[in-house]
Amino acid sequence: MEKILSMAHTILKNHLNNNSIAIDATCGKGNDTLFLAKICKKVYAFDIQIDAINMTKERCKEYQNIEYLLKSHEYISDIGEKVDGIIFNLGYLPTKSHTLTTLLPSTIAGVTKGIKMLNKGGVCVVVAYPGCPSGREENEGLMELLPGIDQHEFEVVKYEFINQVNDPPILYIIERISL
Repeated sequence: MEKILSMAHTILKNHLNNNSIAIDATCGKGNDTLFLAKICKKVYAFDIQIDAINMTKERCKEYQNIEYLLKSHEYISDIGEKVDGIIFNLGYLPTKSHTLTTLLPSTIAGVTKGIKMLNKGGVCVVVAYPGCPSGREENEGLMELLPGIDQHEFEVVKYEFINQVNDPPILYIIERISL
């Protein structure tokens, strides 16, 4: 059985190709950005921390198809074009302060704007970490938002482990089925 982040990558890989445009809404240490850069024509990498942007640039230095944006994912629509895939890997920057995390208002704004940017057949994956207070709040906010999304435009799936302790991560998959 695939772990949550591995499953998120599998979902994206099944929806993207070398003509795709994708967004890493939280570039962190660059793992998701690198994954997308290997597959896509263009990747937009967002983060609010210069350390995250710099780590991602270092990890992805062989790829010229990445545009880095030192801003919150709530400004995702600033790129001004339709996309085929988006990943939100929420939480904090590994190896850095656990007090600087993604927050509910910007996450809800980013997801809401991001899914409107998806081309038909495009997918947005959101990895939520309910094991800390801000992550729990984000997860609860996602559970308020996502069930209300129009089923004629999007299919929304929740993928989670139900027998693990310590609040394991949860994967939300939002696929655009019509425009």
